[in-house]
Amino acid sequence: MTTALAIRLAEAWAVCAAVQLALWAIAQRTRNAGIVDVGWALSFALVVAVYAWRATAPVAAWAPIAAVVAAWSLRLGGYLIARGAARAPEDGR
Repeated sequence: MTTALAIRLAEAWAVCAAVQLALWAIAQRTRNAGIVDVGWALSFALVVAVYAWRATAPVAAWAPIAAVVAAWSLRLGGYLIARGAARAPEDGR
């Protein structure tokens, strides 16, 4: 069981690391790091999707928390996009 948990955490880390690496490359090219914030927020929904795809537990065991995390992630990502975090000029804060 500990091994399975370690594998799932490694999968989540790999997904997030790949997304953040791609967004970092975009931020370097555009000189706007706001895209990284949007990617961070949306990566939680991506991790939930990966966990749901690989789930071995009954749906009733993981679906409620997955729905809450996905809703939060999509709400925050949508808010950041609507606020203009991914557009130039970059927020100076």
